Amino acid sequence: MVFFGVDPQREQQTLSIMRQFILPKEAIVTSEEFSLELGEKLTIDFRKVVINKITFEKIQIISLVLAQSTALEYFETIADDLLKKSGTITDILEKQGRTGVKDKDLVKFIGFCLNTKQKIIASTYILDNPDPTWESQTLEHLYRQMIDMFEIRERYRTLEYKLRTVQDTVEILADLSSTRRTLYLESAIVGLIVIEILLFVYGMMRPS
Repeated sequence: MVFFGVDPQREQQTLSIMRQFILPKEAIVTSEEFSLELGEKLTIDFRKVVINKITFEKIQIISLVLAQSTALEYFETIADDLLKKSGTITDILEKQGRTGVKDKDLVKFIGFCLNTKQKIIASTYILDNPDPTWESQTLEHLYRQMIDMFEIRERYRTLEYKLRTVQDTVEILADLSSTRRTLYLESAIVGLIVIEILLFVYGMMRPS
């Protein structure tokens, strides 16, 4: 959520209400504060933007980039945690020759990685320019300046790379798990065949 010109107490009340409905208790919360000032020349840094005239469209552009930056920070935290977890699994695999993770947990981990990637695309709209920029060069320039300052596209590519690395790792682990299950199944089938042969031989050799 992005607030503009809202009293801090009202802002906190609204956030408290929203968190009860859309956020689990253990959810990561990220936030940013940004100032909007009037001036003759467009100036942007990490704490404020100076524009010559306040319009709804400009506020919309600034709010969108702030929301993208905050959302990326949220997903960056998740990606770092996923990298840490996948690294722990691969360390166990290297040292012990096994993943140390149940098949069900591994599948859930893969699903979480894929779901996170989909949420990033759906939540940040990084790949699409906002509609107002198509009709105004001023707004397009403001948007470009904002996303360059917050390094939105670079951060998105880095985040995508991290998730792809995690996904590649867990897919390999899933293949190993599938191979292991196949070996268990084949061993069980061979064992049953051996038992059946032994029973047959025993039956043939047993005196009538």
